[in-house]
Amino acid sequence: MPNSVTHVLIAIILVDLVRDYIIKDKRFKLHYVLIAGIAGLLPDIDYFVDYFNHLTGYTTIHPAYTHNLLIPVVILGIAFLVKKRKLSFLDKKNKFAFILLLIASGYFIHLALDFIAWDSISLLPLGKGYGLNLIPPNDFGRSLLAGIDAILLIAWLWHEEVRHKIRDFI
Repeated sequence: MPNSVTHVLIAIILVDLVRDYIIKDKRFKLHYVLIAGIAGLLPDIDYFVDYFNHLTGYTTIHPAYTHNLLIPVVILGIAFLVKKRKLSFLDKKNKFAFILLLIASGYFIHLALDFIAWDSISLLPLGKGYGLNLIPPNDFGRSLLAGIDAILLIAWLWHEEVRHKIRDFI
């Protein structure tokens, strides 16, 4: 399973690349990218429940309830339901819909990463888990994931320096 930082970084990087190279709208501010990154952690919220279950002797629930495609699809559906017709998602009247769209994006990115690395994604809560299981859950896999995190962070910071001159903000 990818590290928490991997989920945040990949969501931030992908949404930032969409912002910079596809949408290209000045209203798509950097704090929106952060929302998608934080949403990349949402499927692992059940770890908090698992911690308390461990203390009380109950079994773990991760990933039975939160690692399914129904959740981001419902969030995406709500975003389109509350979106005002004929207005862009980036218009002020659609701010809530846009935030929901970002949350669904971060959530889906998390599920995609877990599908690639693990076998925990289901269509519905408590459903059978599917995945490619490409990264072994052993010391080699953990080292590989840590190396991927380092490379991702350096590559994204380099991109931000080249594209946005982040050196000017330091």
